[in-house]
Amino acid sequence: MRGQTFSLGQLFVQKELHRGHLAEAIANYHKLTIKPLVELLGMLHRPDRYDYGFKYFDRDFPSEVNSKITEMMCIRDLEDLQAKQQATDWFDRTFTKIIRVSSSP
Repeated sequence: MRGQTFSLGQLFVQKELHRGHLAEAIANYHKLTIKPLVELLGMLHRPDRYDYGFKYFDRDFPSEVNSKITEMMCIRDLEDLQAKQQATDWFDRTFTKIIRVSSSP
């Protein structure tokens, strides 16, 4: 299960990938995949400042999260971006974890 807005955003990334439009696909990926993922990860790692986006990213997030996000932001070509769409799986896992934590007594 994932947020409906996030799911809709992924269609725009996929559309540009299928059209072979690298610049548009990267722009949509950063805006509609990475940015929401960072906000969601912020809810987990810095709940008091989850909406800070990339501000203080280096110091507020664990180094493994920082490294993985940094790698996911650097895109070589369409095939690389398609492979990095694994960020959607990470979003799903994090979303589920936050729901579980917030609904536990």
